[in-house]
Amino acid sequence: MDKLPAASAMQWSIDLDRALRSRHAATRLHALDDVPSRLRELGASPSLPPAVASALGVLPSEPRLFAQTMVLRLATEFRSSDNAVRACIVRALLLEYRDLATKGRGYDGALARSSVAEPHQVLRRIKPVYDAGCPRARALALRMFGCLAHLAEDSLHVRSLILSSLSSSIAVEVKAALFAAGCFCRLSVDFSYITLEALRRLISSPRSEPQVITAAIKIFPKLDCTLAVIHRVHEVGKQIVLGTLEDNFKAGMLLSLSRLAAKSVILFGDQVELLLLFLEHESSHCVKTVSLKCLCFMFNRSIYHFPVLRTVFRKLLQLIDHDDFPLDCRRYAFMVLQKIVCGKAPIVHCVDTSELSKLVLAAESSLHSSSWEMQGRFIISIQWVSRDYQQLATNSYRKC
Repeated sequence: MDKLPAASAMQWSIDLDRALRSRHAATRLHALDDVPSRLRELGASPSLPPAVASALGVLPSEPRLFAQTMVLRLATEFRSSDNAVRACIVRALLLEYRDLATKGRGYDGALARSSVAEPHQVLRRIKPVYDAGCPRARALALRMFGCLAHLAEDSLHVRSLILSSLSSSIAVEVKAALFAAGCFCRLSVDFSYITLEALRRLISSPRSEPQVITAAIKIFPKLDCTLAVIHRVHEVGKQIVLGTLEDNFKAGMLLSLSRLAAKSVILFGDQVELLLLFLEHESSHCVKTVSLKCLCFMFNRSIYHFPVLRTVFRKLLQLIDHDDFPLDCRRYAFMVLQKIVCGKAPIVHCVDTSELSKLVLAAESSLHSSSWEMQGRFIISIQWVSRDYQQLATNSYRKC
């Protein structure tokens, strides 16, 4: 039978300390590879009943105690090592951070505030790395702060470092600060609103590098700690994408806003309307394609609002009927229509049979002008649409 994490906690802590003291880089790096799984096991291990702890010869809270010791040891090593080892430490904690990012305030693992008795002892070991002056070191320290967001959430000093780094002229530092800001925004409402304004400035600034703007746009879905924050972020993002943003950035913003809107049923209709707006003739081919991909994503979320479904159905039916509508866009349009027609709440009961007939004819027409790769999509679409069209026609005939 496998040993309980509680029985191995002390040995794991000793092994990590011994390996990090080794003169051989391979030994140190190998020890860091084991950190994510061990921290996850220790963080998920509950306090043992006194009788069980006594039988194992450990303390009831021993798993959490040695998880804290390991985190403190990693912070100490982060302060004293070179950037290569620091990057490995950040990578190890990133694997644990994924669980933290998913659960938000509900996270209760090894990096949670409740698991570390003295979080300031961890944070004070990372701060000197940020102050070292090397851009790479500052970027790694910022990412470390992000991974430890649960511990640093109440630290005004760390918050200030992150916000000031967003104004840096060095791209690698700004991108690291954006990552850290996204981590803190999952936990704090006020920090989310401050970060949102910083993102607006970064995206609109003519001095911002393209890679920084792209990274800033990707942070929008992370500002989701409350519904009020989600709605405000979507409103600001909508203003940005309808402004003077370049097309390649518009595509990224539409993707981010779609991911954000998927977290609120109320925003579903607004986001779909926004996406339909970018299917007009004046939009570029790139933006049209991304808008259709976003519609596919939105209709994968099992949210069904019949007025919105009808609007999308009729809009796409008009578009695929135009000869100048690009073939690859037409493929994605058929994918969206297939999801609408064949979803859990099919729209076939809310549209005219003439419209479904028009859709079948459009799909058959597209078969003769598309590549072999795209024909497979169209054939599947026709089969699904024809099936529901025939079913609807049969039901209508029976009612008569």
